[in-house]
Amino acid sequence: MNDVNTFVSELDQAELLRDDADLEDIESHAEKMGNKQIRCSSVDNYQGEECDIIVISLVRSNKYGGIGFLKEEQRVNVLLSRAKHGMFIVGNAATLRSSSKGNHVWKPLLGMFQSQGRIVKSFPTVCQLHPTDGTTYCRTVQEFRTHRPNGGCNRPCSARLECGHACPLVSLLMF
Repeated sequence: MNDVNTFVSELDQAELLRDDADLEDIESHAEKMGNKQIRCSSVDNYQGEECDIIVISLVRSNKYGGIGFLKEEQRVNVLLSRAKHGMFIVGNAATLRSSSKGNHVWKPLLGMFQSQGRIVKSFPTVCQLHPTDGTTYCRTVQEFRTHRPNGGCNRPCSARLECGHACPLVSLLMF
């Protein structure tokens, strides 16, 4: 399996450091990894650069339709127009539709995604250690915890510990 590095942008790193987070030197680690990197950025600090694949996590989920900046057409335009090859949006479509201030932005978009068959009710996952096991679809946090604990699968880890014993945990997804 190829190693992939996740790194945090400078703006987000500064924000985390302001919040007294204990971080290693992310930039030097990212440089060591070369092209095998995944950049993570909050939308507030995203500068609108194009990326190959963008995963957007819409953390707004409430019965009141409160969607914060997602009601702003310009922000949504930047959010949706920067992926070169693919984009995944993970979130609660019902919250976006029920927003009194943002439904004019999201109802047409969600309608278009729905008509193209691009809205799914669950997230496809594959264990990178055992890809031939097939795809497991997870919809809830509990399903992720049950089917993809630690980011891997439910198979025994089978790695050897320093003491020589087999690891008693389930497979871990290691980057």
